[in-house]
This record gives sequence, C-alpha cells and structure tokens, in this order.
Amino acid sequence: MAGSTYDEFGIELPDREEQEYVSKRGRRILTALIVILIIILLITTFLLTQLIRPAGIPSQEDLGGVTWVRSIYGYGPDISQMTEPASVAVDPDEGALWVSDQIRFRLVKYDGSGRFLQEFSGDSGDGDTFNFPSSITVAPDGWLYVAESTYDTVRVYDENLTLQQTIAIPAPLSVAANNEMAVIGAEAGFAAYSRDGELIGVIGTRGRDEDQFDKVNGVALDEDSNAYIVDSFNNRISKYDAEGFRVWMVETGPPGNQAMGEPVTAEQLEEYAEQYPAFMQVPMGATLDGAGRLVVIDLLDFSIAAFDTEDGSFLGKWGEYGREDGKFAYPADIDYDAEYDWFVVADSGNSRAQIIRLPDSGESPLAAARRLLSGPLRACCFPLVVLLIILVLWVIMRHRNRNRETASIEAQDVESGAGPT
Repeated sequence: MAGSTYDEFGIELPDREEQEYVSKRGRRILTALIVILIIILLITTFLLTQLIRPAGIPSQEDLGGVTWVRSIYGYGPDISQMTEPASVAVDPDEGALWVSDQIRFRLVKYDGSGRFLQEFSGDSGDGDTFNFPSSITVAPDGWLYVAESTYDTVRVYDENLTLQQTIAIPAPLSVAANNEMAVIGAEAGFAAYSRDGELIGVIGTRGRDEDQFDKVNGVALDEDSNAYIVDSFNNRISKYDAEGFRVWMVETGPPGNQAMGEPVTAEQLEEYAEQYPAFMQVPMGATLDGAGRLVVIDLLDFSIAAFDTEDGSFLGKWGEYGREDGKFAYPADIDYDAEYDWFVVADSGNSRAQIIRLPDSGESPLAAARRLLSGPLRACCFPLVVLLIILVLWVIMRHRNRNRETASIEAQDVESGAGPT
C-alpha cells in the first residue's frame, strides 16, 4: 500500500494521519469525560446547597439588612449546647470561636461550621473552675481572657489554656486584648494592663458627667492600642488613644435608658432621631470589622450599629427582634472574624450563637472562599479540586505530546527528504 510503513516484524502500521486521528479522538473522549464529571459535581454541589439550606429563611430585607450564615444552638443538655450565652470571642490564631455559657460555668469552643470542638471550665485539675464567666476575648496570639464579674476577677490563659495570671478588678464587665495589653471595662470606668498583668492605668469614676461612666459593657482595641469604650447606661461611646487621652465621645441615645421608661411618642422619636442618629437603647459588646468600623450591639434595640473610628460618626444600623434565624433577642456581645468576614453574636435570649454578615464589612475573595469551605459543601470541594488538577495535568501532558509529535514528524520529513527518491 502506498505510503504504508512496517515495523521490524513486517507488520503494517497505521499511517500518520490515522495515528493522529486516533490520538486526537482519545484525548477528546478523556477531556469530555473529565468535563462531564466536573459538571456533575457542580450540579451535585448546587443541589446539596439547596438541601442543607433551612426552609423559610428570611431575606436580608426581612432581617433588617443582616445576612444570616448559621446558628449554633442552643438550649439543652448536650455538651455542645448552651443555656444562656453571655459573650463570644473569635480565636484568630486557630480560626475557631469561643462562647461563654455562664449559667453552666464554662466556655464552649466551635469551628466556623458550628462543629463542637471543646469544653473548658477553667483549671478543673485544681478544682478552681469558672464562676459565671461573663465576658471573654482572645488576643491575636491565642491568649484567652475570661472576666468573672461576680467574683471580681479576670483570668488569663495562654494558647495552651494554661493559667498565666489572675487580675483582681471590681466587677469586670468586658475585656479586649492584643499581644501587648488588655483593657478591662467595669462599672465605673476601665483599666489597662500589660501582658504580664501589671496595671498601666485606670480611667473614670461612676456617674453621668462626661468623664464618668455607668457600666462599661463593651470595649475594643485596634492595632495602635486605641481603646473604644461603650458606656452602656450613659448611652455613649468614646475613643481613647494609647496614652489614655480621649479622642472623641458620641452620645448614642438618651442616658439611663430613658427611652424605655414610658411609651415614646412620634414627636419624641423624631427628636431622638435628630439628636441621636444611632438611637441606641443599651449598647453592649463592641468589635472592629475589616473595614475599620466600630460595630456595637444593642441589648434592647436588638440591633447592630456601626461607627467611624476617626470621629465616631454614625454609619449604619441593622437587625430585628425575633426568634427566627438571623434575628435577635437580647443580644449581649459581638465579635468579628476577619478570616471569613463575618460576625459572631451572643444571642442570649435565643440561647444560641449566630454567625451573620453585615454590609460593607471588608469583603475579600479569599474570605468568600473560606466561607464556602466552612460548611458541608467542603465535602464536594476535594473531589472537584482533584478533577481540576487532573484536567490541568492532562492539558499539560497533551501539550507536551503535541510538541513531541510535531518534532517527530519534522524529523521524519527531514529524513525522507534527505534520502534517495
């Protein structure tokens, strides 16, 4: 046959065009199979998303601008359940979150998907367990601070949950910490302590004057050690620099929760709205989000407000009262997780912790990817990644084989052209 080639045993081999056709056909079939598998996996992922989404979840508009992610329940006897969560704290070192279950004298630890990880009741080996742990925070390097307001102490644990120090302070109500210092809020003001427990300074006395306080139920620290102080019953928020000088103070509502004493008339509401743009009732826990805003939760307004850290100006407010997922009943504390760009709320009246998102909090593609992998969908991600890797490797190998075939054909053409005709 003209143009045919034979091997060393005299067996006729397919010509070049037929070899190329068979090779291309095989590659196309394999590529199509991989693409079909990826499509099937994506469809399965989508269906799984719909199956695991609880029915009847309100929209963002129904939730007052809040986007619900998940709830960690809740009241019951199981070790992973809480009775009345009082405080929450994100562990940036581990990507986990702690919840203070003060009625049961313990802390409970969960991962971002809400999976129970650990129960911690203090130094149980010495019989010195927690007594109503009311407020908690975690420093960037994993040190855990536990305030027990009833017993006038703040316990400090390292990243291995080994007790490092016990700070004696009257009625500690809130605590915030970085790797250098801690700020503890109390009934009559706040105090700053170094990492080794040495007192740096105390600010405030009890009262309603501008330099006085009435229950500091929320504190936050930024990377420059500026402290943000939530004076709950005076209904105002202040910023202090690292030297202890006040930078600004804003009134967030009528002091002493006067708005709740009697039914509020339409005229009063209009007056309050003009005088207090945030119009809060009992501001409580505070945190800083990825956009650099100060975010404060309101115990009796069942809402979350954001403020500009430069001047304290009011930026926005979200949230509604309710028992449904994404709504709040007497929320006591809030913290922000930069890894996932979401907030964790101690929804005390609903006996649960909630993970939510708020508008303009510092979204990033990497945080969105982490959120996707934080739930049951992570089970679909591994095979999808494997298929994508196989597809990439197949494309690389195909490209190399093409180059080899091209080089071989060119060499054969050169050889046939150089030989006798």
